[in-house]
Amino acid sequence: MDFLSYHFYASGSAEDSDAYIYNRIYNGSSPMSGGLAKHTKDIRDILTAESPKRSIGLWLDEYNISWSWNINDSRMRNVKGAVFDALAMIYAHKNGADATMAWNEKDGTYGKIDSDNHLRVSAQVFHLFNSFLIGKQVVDKTSNEENIVSFAVKNADSKQYATALVNRGAEDRVVQLSMLNWKPADIVISG
Repeated sequence: MDFLSYHFYASGSAEDSDAYIYNRIYNGSSPMSGGLAKHTKDIRDILTAESPKRSIGLWLDEYNISWSWNINDSRMRNVKGAVFDALAMIYAHKNGADATMAWNEKDGTYGKIDSDNHLRVSAQVFHLFNSFLIGKQVVDKTSNEENIVSFAVKNADSKQYATALVNRGAEDRVVQLSMLNWKPADIVISG
């Protein structure tokens, strides 16, 4: 086996709260609950046990908030979907996935591009992750992972670091970054 692919969907109801949707990826107050982070780690552990001498690629190659297009959950098209996508990519990688691919590129319900070819917010998240978060994961932590989630990498070629911060809440938050052995560049992203 060269790789194993798996899928993850958080819900089948547009009525589920944002917190429920985000907690289906990772729930800090109950980290062993059945979410994306735990499932990814469980699958990675099985692959490692079955193939201890050769790493088998693990690909989260289909994921989204809702498992059915006809539920038409608007969060899959707005900033809440972008938060969901960022959290899914972060926790999949933190728990052993080698690659993540969302479902799907373009349509009226799931797509990262709408039916009129406009990029949705999630498309911008993918662009940022694919442009800046390339490299080996380095240690990162936040004081309250239920509010702010972090992910940091160091690029071996450029020797540069990159950090993503994801706000899980509906309100603005002020964060103070503390870096060890490096100083971040000043990049401001708004919108």
